[in-house]
Amino acid sequence: MQHNNTLTQNQLGRMMNTIVPTWRIYEATPIEAGLHSVYRITAATPTDEQECYLKATPEGKNPSVDLEARLLAVLNRHSEIPVPGIYGVVDEHDELPAPFTLLEALPGEMKPRTELASVSDDVLQAIAYDTGQYLTELHSIDAADTYGFLTHSGPTLSGSKPSGDLDSITVADPVSDWKERLHDWADGTIQNLAQTRFNDIAPETEPVVKSRIDDIEGPFEPVLARTDHSLENLLFTSDGLSAMLDWEFTITSTPAYDLVNVIWSLAGGPYLFAPETPDRRDLIRESVLAGYRDRGDGYVIEEFYANHECYESLSALRSMVHLESWFQMFDHGGEIDYAASDIRKELTESL
Repeated sequence: MQHNNTLTQNQLGRMMNTIVPTWRIYEATPIEAGLHSVYRITAATPTDEQECYLKATPEGKNPSVDLEARLLAVLNRHSEIPVPGIYGVVDEHDELPAPFTLLEALPGEMKPRTELASVSDDVLQAIAYDTGQYLTELHSIDAADTYGFLTHSGPTLSGSKPSGDLDSITVADPVSDWKERLHDWADGTIQNLAQTRFNDIAPETEPVVKSRIDDIEGPFEPVLARTDHSLENLLFTSDGLSAMLDWEFTITSTPAYDLVNVIWSLAGGPYLFAPETPDRRDLIRESVLAGYRDRGDGYVIEEFYANHECYESLSALRSMVHLESWFQMFDHGGEIDYAASDIRKELTESL
């Protein structure tokens, strides 16, 4: 579903002043990629000019900016992962679109996921390797003991910075058994698949997916999981990854499950099957795993190779569920039939 992401100059000024009352806007440029209202702002401070980003959850979309702000504070406090600093967050407001947050601007280039083909193999390899290294840090943060989607806890914030305490985030729907959690997510995905152009393969897919989940091998350990590492959710230079943005879809899962989702999304997600997107999953997979292996635990790599077939099937099914809406959202509606045929062929051959 497409939301109205436009904010007026008056709204932007009032939102920024709720967090930093002494700043004034020189220039505000909307960022088109993504599902939120995001503006790059050049602000006049009492001492200099400051580049920053204002991000808000648009009306009609489930709020997530408030959780993301707390996640960023946790990551800044408990890791060396390059994420934006937080100037403050407003959870609720009677007159302005909330939640909203003001974020530090970091260096690097951003491209939409639909332009993945323009990134060279060397740069993509460096991004993927750095990603693997930073995922080891994310997975080592002791913030999870169950599996599920996240929410925030603690006091309502009206412009102040989140604490960065680990207990400021919690699992909203905790399940302690990984296979139970995965079955629940898979059931929802297959039900949604039955409402798409792929409804004819939902019945044959369901028993295969259930069997693969039953057969995955542990031990399993819940960790914070990045999940969506699409090209537009990061900044990069010719040397590799410079920042990891947009933590809206962070969940708790096993490390190997997160690795599969990160690799899939960095390779393009649904856009992997667009005619102009080269399939560089092998390059990305090997580079992410190399980065993880050089800094992380060997058992995670073993779990990845033991269970990746199951997890990749689920990634493909989710891409099928969202294929039409995502292609239409980014004005690629004319490529839907081509992509649908390609992803259908890949999935059926893997069953």
